[in-house]
Amino acid sequence: MPARVGLSSRRYHAPSKTGVGLRILLLSHNLAGLGGSYMRSFSLARQLAGFGHSVHLLASRRAVGVRPVTTICDKVKVVEMPDITPARFRNGGLSPLDTLARMSWISRRSFDVIHAFDHRPAVSFPALVGRNRGALLVCDWADLWGKDGIASERGSVGGRLVGAGDDYWEPRFRRSADGLSAISRALWDRAGGLGIPEERRMILPAGANVDLIRPLAKSVGRSHYDLPQDAHIVVSTGFAPYDEDLLAETMVEILSLDLNAWAVTSGARSPRLQRAVGRRGLHARLRMLGSVPLADLERVLACADVLLLPYSRKLVNLARFPNRFGDYLAAGRAIVTNRTGDLGELVARHQLGVLAEENPVDMARKVVDLFKDRQRGDELGRRARTFAEDHLNWTTLAKGVERFYGDLLTVHRH
Repeated sequence: MPARVGLSSRRYHAPSKTGVGLRILLLSHNLAGLGGSYMRSFSLARQLAGFGHSVHLLASRRAVGVRPVTTICDKVKVVEMPDITPARFRNGGLSPLDTLARMSWISRRSFDVIHAFDHRPAVSFPALVGRNRGALLVCDWADLWGKDGIASERGSVGGRLVGAGDDYWEPRFRRSADGLSAISRALWDRAGGLGIPEERRMILPAGANVDLIRPLAKSVGRSHYDLPQDAHIVVSTGFAPYDEDLLAETMVEILSLDLNAWAVTSGARSPRLQRAVGRRGLHARLRMLGSVPLADLERVLACADVLLLPYSRKLVNLARFPNRFGDYLAAGRAIVTNRTGDLGELVARHQLGVLAEENPVDMARKVVDLFKDRQRGDELGRRARTFAEDHLNWTTLAKGVERFYGDLLTVHRH
């Protein structure tokens, strides 16, 4: 593991008990059940609830409606506020209706800890209301949103305006927090540059839900999704669009090199991939499943001989740590990815997969080589699963977060 994973100033110490009964609120800007922010916050929330804490998770409304919706999932109370704005606003944390409803909801309740996942208005404004009512405020930093990150990927006028707002508010909100969890060393260091001291920072990498995603037999996934049992299948999941071109070109190359290969995706549908495969007449061997619930993800991943994670060395990726990496490890399959950021370092150091150059030809060849060498692929899959269980499982990570809360609360209450 990287040296700074866990509490930055007390690395790898055993978690101390904060005592059961903390009232914890997590805030996500993504639609309930979808997106990286929701999956990250829910994965943590379900573990904290399992430790005996009272845990609420506010997520954006998945379907429009005029009444609040509360669902209990693994002891976590997931709350969606009334909202009738378009899904793009709701999922982006930009809906004024959602933001105001959350602020009103929090103003009538008391929490010991509020953990805000990123800085969008639907997260940060309600979080500040809760902080003014005495709650400890922890910010989670999982993406670099401003001009050095996601904003640089936007080309439209509206996108640039939103990016300018992110660039202004992202660092200011984080400075206001009592503590900060960062998904990568790059964001941990950037938080230090904002003046946040080490004792108020921790690294919280992308975790693995090893109890929800298990290494199932390939036949289980392939039967469920009506895929040929004897095919060579490469699977890619996720919602981030930053390497869509590399994904599309690599998938086309794989299908061209191996006539028995199939490509399967879940998460965001890629029009570029669909067009690229169609132009080459390979569409019959592409299956795009779209968004699937977390409960179904293990069957999607079980279909794979190889899991593909294009991850080019660009600014937006250097700060990130894809949530799907934890899913891939948990699934116990061979992984092909690139050398970027914390992810590339982990794969290289612990031999968790195969690292390829950032071009579709090399990535495709590495995938096809693993199709041919089943013994090597199986061994890489076993190593990946063991690493997930020993180092990145969400139970272990949540214990570190629990300790972090306790340390911060000791200071906060005095």
